[in-house]
Amino acid sequence: MAKTEEYIKEALLQYFWKNRKLLDVLFASGQEKLLLDLIISMLGYDEADENITAYMKIAWANFLFGLMSEWYKRGMQEKPKKLTSDVQSFFAMMWQMDESD
Repeated sequence: MAKTEEYIKEALLQYFWKNRKLLDVLFASGQEKLLLDLIISMLGYDEADENITAYMKIAWANFLFGLMSEWYKRGMQEKPKKLTSDVQSFFAMMWQMDESD
């Protein structure tokens, strides 16, 4: 599932980078939750999923939604590839810290 999330993350960031006006409309109208619903759908969430699968899909969806929301609110200063790279570096650093305990 990790490759799927990486693809979706970068694809979503690229899409919204090119279509910022859509984000403007969603946030201005208070409808940004539609982004979360879209991400959940893109991850293939299904109520019939086994519990751990459902938990992981929802966790990733909320992570991606939070990332996109904060990126938007801060003016989308980083290009999508840079942001994706920074997030990957952050997770790598966190996993290294966890392994050293």
